Amino acid sequence: MVTLALGSVGEIFIIPVNEWTIINKRVGQVLATTAIKDYMATVLPEYPALLNSCLQWQNSTFAGLISNSQALSNYCAVAISDFSSLNAQVKEVIQSGSQNLPDSLKQQTIDLLQKLSKVTAPMAAQSNLLSAEILTFLNCNVTVDAQMAIYKDSLGTFWDPLGDTIKNLEAAAGHVTGVWSAITDDLNYTLGLPITVTIPFIESLNIDVAIASWQNVQAEAAGFPAMTAGQEQYWTNPF
Repeated sequence: MVTLALGSVGEIFIIPVNEWTIINKRVGQVLATTAIKDYMATVLPEYPALLNSCLQWQNSTFAGLISNSQALSNYCAVAISDFSSLNAQVKEVIQSGSQNLPDSLKQQTIDLLQKLSKVTAPMAAQSNLLSAEILTFLNCNVTVDAQMAIYKDSLGTFWDPLGDTIKNLEAAAGHVTGVWSAITDDLNYTLGLPITVTIPFIESLNIDVAIASWQNVQAEAAGFPAMTAGQEQYWTNPF
């Protein structure tokens, strides 16, 4: 059975806005220490890595999330259109009482699977890159928070630990990588085999389920830019 879609690919985009606010305020708090970065590095060994990851967040990671959400929404829209058309045609054949698909429909099925595989690969690569950046950012924060707790007497308190706030984002970033890999691998494996397109084969694609999943993910991804609008303000006004 081929997995055409999984809802977890949009998991990052349903994290509540208040959590994004806390995360972006942390970026601003770290950036506010740039003037004393040399001192910070003497007290917190992992501070330079944290500062770099926050600069990357400011320069590319967060904007990349916005772009990725828009690309994912478009990806889902095309998949919904393509496979809804195929699904309707197959159902017409079944309703007619025939178990034989016309050659044109067989070829359309293969063409759509190849098309989906082709557009899935760059989506997976972009999402995986962003997930890696997010996880690096989160790991740097956890490490420095722990170091701050050790040196709080000499350093004082610059910010509160992120603690449980990052767990949703951490889990989502991890899930996204695994889910895109599963979809990509399934499509590559299926298309690497000789395919005999029959009604049972098309039924095994669970197109109705895939369409419902794409619709949910499209709504989640499409809403992300509006939900997080204005978050950049916290990079310069985190307090």
